[in-house]
Formats: sequence, structure tokens, C-alpha cells
Amino acid sequence: MSLEWNLRVSAYLDKLETATESIDLILDDMKLSTTNVEAAELTASTQQLTLAIETLAELIQQRETLLRANDAPAHGMTLVDKLLSTHQIDDARISRRCQRIAGTVETTHQRALSMFVCQYHLATLSSDLVRMLSGERTPPTYAKRQPGHSGGLFNEAA
Repeated sequence: MSLEWNLRVSAYLDKLETATESIDLILDDMKLSTTNVEAAELTASTQQLTLAIETLAELIQQRETLLRANDAPAHGMTLVDKLLSTHQIDDARISRRCQRIAGTVETTHQRALSMFVCQYHLATLSSDLVRMLSGERTPPTYAKRQPGHSGGLFNEAA
């Protein structure tokens, strides 16, 4: 393994951290736009989010390149595993940073998914209210997952 590979991994992590922070800021804007019912701002935020997610997808390709690099450690299937396999303190620090950023990416993913579900239901709120007030049955949002189990809890939340 070379020092150059470590530097490329560190640069990759810098880009990943920046991309994740950008997505978090966009999600914050979207949350405010949704709360204030600002459709124009929400559309702009959605376009920004799409671009930020495309950047994140490109970074995933860069990760694959790093994992397959000739100068990467031979053992391990992930950056964390490869870094830990060297038993070097500097590599362990980079590995911890990878894990921290991975946690942030996971949290950001959950926030984005929650925002999508919220906006999906807000988009049909008016028609749903009219249907409910008229007594018309609404189709369940979430289908039954297993025999004997319904998506009732999720349908009520929706």
C-alpha cells in the first residue's frame, strides 16, 4: 500500500463529507419550505437535491476505483476493512473518519426518505381531505406486508 492511496482516500472523504453536508443543508431548506408551504422554493430545493444526489452517486464510483486500485491494501472489501488491515495508526484514523462519515450518510439518507414521504402525502392532502370528509374510502397507502399483518399503523400515520 502506498501513501498516495491514503491521500486519495482522504481527498475522497473530503468530497464525500462536503456532498453530505450539502444534501443536509438542502434538506433543511426543504423542511422549511414544506413547513411554510412555499411550493416555488420546494421545487428549487428539489432540483438542488437531485444535483447533489448525482454528485453522491459519482462519489460512489470513485470509491469503487479506490477499492480496486493497484496500490490499495490487498485485504478487505470496504475502505474501512482495507485501512484496518494495515494495522497502522494513521490508517486507523482514516478508517474512523470513514465510519463517522458513513454514519452521517446513513442519517442523511433517512432524512431524505422521510422528507420524500412527507412531501408525497402533502401533495395529495387536499384531495385526501375531500375524500375523508365525503366519507369515501381511501385506498391504503401501504399494502399488507405479511398475512395477518396490515400496514394499518403506516396508513394511519399517512
